[in-house]
Amino acid sequence: MLVPHPSLPDTFNVTSAGFRKLKLFAVFLKTFLESYWVVLCYFRSTSRDAGDGKDRIRKIASLGRRMFKSKEIEHREALSKVTYENAVDFFTSRGLKGAEDREAVETFTAAIGRALRCLKL
Repeated sequence: MLVPHPSLPDTFNVTSAGFRKLKLFAVFLKTFLESYWVVLCYFRSTSRDAGDGKDRIRKIASLGRRMFKSKEIEHREALSKVTYENAVDFFTSRGLKGAEDREAVETFTAAIGRALRCLKL
């Protein structure tokens, strides 16, 4: 999949087989990022004390279905409750608890948006 570059040291070229596998990995990564995007959209529009646990995940899943139907996200596989739970844990462990945390929301929005733009397939 990777072959050393003939003249540049510590540089590699991707073979055609490697490129095909890289594209499959990119689809997987895009699905993952879309799930996190759904959770981030939930946090952007919801206050800190909007609920916890199963009720929160149920609301996030509902938002995800709406986003999929309106084509804001492309992959049905992004509608995973397990990934939503992991995303909630990730964002809350980094200080994001609701719409009041504007700085954290903007930071994560920019990072995930940039990554999704790079993965246009």
